[in-house]
Amino acid sequence: MTVRAISLNVKSPWVFVPLLLLIFISTATFWFFYNFEKEEYTIHTGSSPQARKNPLLAAKEYLQQSGYRSESVEGLDLLAALPPSTDALVIRRLPGGLSNSITANLLNWVEDGGHLVMVPNANSQNSDHPGRNTLLEQLGVEVLEREKSNCGCPKKD
Repeated sequence: MTVRAISLNVKSPWVFVPLLLLIFISTATFWFFYNFEKEEYTIHTGSSPQARKNPLLAAKEYLQQSGYRSESVEGLDLLAALPPSTDALVIRRLPGGLSNSITANLLNWVEDGGHLVMVPNANSQNSDHPGRNTLLEQLGVEVLEREKSNCGCPKKD
């Protein structure tokens, strides 16, 4: 039986319209899934409120994922009760004018083997506070001002 013989037996040509439409839709669907792939894309939304509050959050998470115990503490509470001397302590901003007891405890903690990583405040050199650099001086650290050097950048008018 040929298509012509079938079409002669069928009295209405509208029987072929749904059949042709079904063939067209199935062919188009097959072509679409064969030619187009799902692609991942990244939407940048900025930093999270937790990261804005704690700039060392990524380091903390990295250490925790690496199997190390890490915690983030605000204020001077940690300096009053220091961790064991086998630990490391990261101070993002060294407070100006630490008390003599906290400075002595921190110095003893470093001498016992504690690892101290800190960034002194940029304005600590301009401070008139009497104990502003005692910890750094006792640790043998000398803070130098950054020299203004020629970076090779074009001059601004």
